[in-house]
Amino acid sequence: LGGWQRALAHEALLRRLPEWRLAAGGRALALWKDDELLLFTPRDNFTAPFASWRTPPDGAPHLRLLAWNAEGTLLAAASSSSRVYILDARLRLLHELPHEWWASDDASSPPPAPTAARSAAGLPSFGAGGGAATSASSPLPAVALAFLNGMDDDASSSELVILSASCCLHRVAVPLMSTAHPHHVAAPPLDLSPHHDLVSALAVARTAASAAS
Repeated sequence: LGGWQRALAHEALLRRLPEWRLAAGGRALALWKDDELLLFTPRDNFTAPFASWRTPPDGAPHLRLLAWNAEGTLLAAASSSSRVYILDARLRLLHELPHEWWASDDASSPPPAPTAARSAAGLPSFGAGGGAATSASSPLPAVALAFLNGMDDDASSSELVILSASCCLHRVAVPLMSTAHPHHVAAPPLDLSPHHDLVSALAVARTAASAAS
């Protein structure tokens, strides 16, 4: 099929492909490019963005994560610096979860208020550290994140599970409204390291979440 030269050309092409993130939720499609998060809908056959959220370039875009909740009303976006942003179905910022908050054992304090500013075009931008490249002093990026179904006793929230690189599973209740505060569902987080020292994926069923290495 072309031999060794064709294989080398294919590898070179793969290295030039953009490290974008794509996630489908409900009838919407979220695409995270270099410096913006775009939302597409079938109303125009996904030809033009329905909404846009400006973000600075990420030094490690392959570590970004995207996840929709089951209803397609909340979108979680995690940068390579492990800062998790919660947006609504029109890409409006609702909550901002810094790594030091969602990875903490302290379930009593709410996360700080979002720090996203408006760009010249009037679109929200990431706050400080939102798109910074990871370094030796930066927190390890989240490995995976996913929404479970809505909270059993609270239809106004969805449960987000975040799998950290330290093999811990963190559970956060995420309100649908920006006026309410996210909070930890369980503290301390579930430590999976006694079972396996390398957990690399998160699979979510209808009623529960499970991690697989």
